Amino acid sequence: GNGKKLTSDSCFKPFMYFDGLKYYNGSNFKISGLKVNEDGYAGLFGHRTNNENLTIKNLKMENASVISQNSNAGVLIGYAQVETEIDNVHLIGNTTVQGKDNSGGFIGSLQADGEITKSDIGEISVISMDKNGNDGNHAGGLVGYAKNSSFTIRNVSVASQNTEVIAAKNAGGLIGYMEGCGSLTLDTVNVTAFVTSDSTDNQGGAGGFFGYIAGLGAKPVINDCHYYGADIKEQKNSLTQEPYTANINAKKSAGGIIGYAACSVELVDFAPVNAVIVSSEGYAGGIIGVTGTSATLNNITTNSLSVAGKSGAGGLIAKAESTVTITCAKVIGKNAVIFAEQDAGGLIGGYSSGLDVSNSAVSAFVE
Repeated sequence: GNGKKLTSDSCFKPFMYFDGLKYYNGSNFKISGLKVNEDGYAGLFGHRTNNENLTIKNLKMENASVISQNSNAGVLIGYAQVETEIDNVHLIGNTTVQGKDNSGGFIGSLQADGEITKSDIGEISVISMDKNGNDGNHAGGLVGYAKNSSFTIRNVSVASQNTEVIAAKNAGGLIGYMEGCGSLTLDTVNVTAFVTSDSTDNQGGAGGFFGYIAGLGAKPVINDCHYYGADIKEQKNSLTQEPYTANINAKKSAGGIIGYAACSVELVDFAPVNAVIVSSEGYAGGIIGVTGTSATLNNITTNSLSVAGKSGAGGLIAKAESTVTITCAKVIGKNAVIFAEQDAGGLIGGYSSGLDVSNSAVSAFVE
C-alpha cells in the first residue's frame, strides 16, 4: 500500500505478555528489517496468555529475522494461548524464522482457535533445529505447532521458489504439527515450498500442507487447495548448503499434502502439481505418506508427481493402516512416476484393511 515504512537495524525486544492488546491494525505500514533474537518466545509479540481474543491486520513485514535459542518463534507471535485472527498480513523480502521447537512463519505455537485470511508469505526459511543443527520439532510455513484449535485458512499463500520449511520432526508447508482440532477450513490456499523432515519415526512426517495431523473433531471443509513444486534446479538447503533433490523429503513419511495422518481424514479438492516427493527410508505418497486410521479422498488430482519411497510409494497414499475410500481421483501427467523397493501402486502402495475405489484413473509409470 502507500503506508509508511518503519526500519530497524538492531535487535528488537518482543512485546512480551501483551495481555492488554486486543487489536493491532498496522494501517498498511511496512516494518522493514525486524531482528529478534531471544532465549525463549520470539516474534513481534512474544507470548499471549489471557482470555482476550487477538486480531492482527493490515501489516507488511519485510526482511524479518526471528530467532529463538529455545522454542516458539514466529514473525508475528512466538506463543499464543488465545483465539487469534490474522488478516491482510504480508511477509515480503527474505524472511528467516528459527527455533529449537515450534517455528512458524506467522506463529510459532498456537493453542487456541485461529483464523488466517487474505495473507501471504513469500520467500521464507522456517527451521526447527537447535543452534548446533540437531533435533528440533514442528516447523510450518504459517504455524509450527497448533493444538486444541479450530482453524480457518482462507485466501492464503505460502509460495516462493526459495521458500523452505525444515524440522528434525514434523514439517509442513502450512502447519508442522496439528492436534485436537475441532474443525478445519481451507479455502483457496496455495503452497510452494521445499519441506524437509529428518525424523526416523514414521510419525515424524513432511507434507506439503501438514507434517503431522491428529484429532480432527469434524469433517474438514476444503476448497481449491494446491501444492506446486518449485523448480529444484540450483536450489540449496540453507542449513546444509546441499542442493535439493526433492520438493518434499522425509526419512520416514512424506506426502504431497500430509506426511503422517494419525486421525481419520477426509480430503476433497486437493491438487499437488509438478513435485518430487521422496522418503529415503520409508513411505512417500502423492497426497498422504502414512495414514494410521481411515481416509476418504474425493475429487483429488495429482499432476506430474514423481513419488519415491524405499518401503512404499503410492500415487495418493503410500501406506494405509485402516480403511480407505477413493472417489473421482486422478493420478496423471507425462512425468508421473511412482517407485518403491517394496510396495508401489498407482493409487496406494500398501494397505492392511478395506479399500473402496470408484471413478478413478491412473496414468503413470509405476515400478
